[in-house]
Amino acid sequence: MGGRGAQAVIYRAAAAVIAGLLFSGQMCGPHAPGSEEWRTVFADKEWYRARPEPERIWQGTLRRREVIASPNARTALRYALASGSTMIPVYAPLPEDALEPYVGRLVSIRGKVVDLSAEGYGRELWPGSIVAAKSKQAG
Repeated sequence: MGGRGAQAVIYRAAAAVIAGLLFSGQMCGPHAPGSEEWRTVFADKEWYRARPEPERIWQGTLRRREVIASPNARTALRYALASGSTMIPVYAPLPEDALEPYVGRLVSIRGKVVDLSAEGYGRELWPGSIVAAKSKQAG
């Protein structure tokens, strides 16, 4: 199996892991640490506000994610939020990237998990705003 078929298998596997997180609550919580001020990422954008998914707070370590360029690639998924052994891709389409200063840090992201499985992709976290935890570096 190669090409799009292998990609679909990977997306389905990632979607299953993320779905487990959604139901287990490992990555999200009702309150974020209040160590710094929240920085708006996409919360003020019409395309973000128009999505029907509920906003929640997701906690973990923001990491860079390698994106392989291809005609069907989601190249805007350059980051991932890691919590334990689980990672969810984070949508960051802008060149003037608000997320870069948070790489390697423990963060809380107020955002929406958007499921693009019907389009052949998977679930991804769209950040409305972000704040770093008191600990500046993640382990």
